[in-house]
Amino acid sequence: MITTYTTVKQRAFPVRLDTLTLYASSWRLHGERVLSEQNGLINVSYVTSSANRSKRITLEGHFCFTDNPASIIQTLDRSIRDNTRYIFELRGMRFAAACLLEYTVSETAETGILPCQLVLYTANGIYVPDTAAAASEVTAE
Repeated sequence: MITTYTTVKQRAFPVRLDTLTLYASSWRLHGERVLSEQNGLINVSYVTSSANRSKRITLEGHFCFTDNPASIIQTLDRSIRDNTRYIFELRGMRFAAACLLEYTVSETAETGILPCQLVLYTANGIYVPDTAAAASEVTAE
């Protein structure tokens, strides 16, 4: 019996946030529409309003540093405090005016690697350049 093993190489997607580069190993995007309902006379629900909510994107990955991770943490903290807006691309999607909501960092024994989770939100839509849009064109009625 012959057994074949395939080496799986972990991919990292570089995400530039101003002066920082996060090497994202995974990401999660959350979008939703919120409905307001009101009961009618015969226990029938009616939708009285509907609104699109901001998108949340969670990036998990790591930052690389050479000396001390304090400068990375200070930059993230300043970004939350100042409500800094970022424009970045991830896997062919462009996120505009994204703000950092929260971050979690932890240092491991690996020198120069700072594992991190970032949660950002954007009220704007997601822009897909024409080359990718043509390949995944969807028509809504």
